[in-house]
Amino acid sequence: MSEFSENYKNLKDQISDNDSKVIPYLIFGIVIGRIFEKIIRTKKRIFKKRR
Repeated sequence: MSEFSENYKNLKDQISDNDSKVIPYLIFGIVIGRIFEKIIRTKKRIFKKRR
């Protein structure tokens, strides 16, 4: 996890102040996308077992 925090800090330093406000939204979007993928995968497994 420390590697992630270092990369995040470097990225934030390289981007201007206006663009740095976008980074949390991008990370949040990635997290939501991963959760959505897991929900769809779980649904497919459940319905596949019922057949």
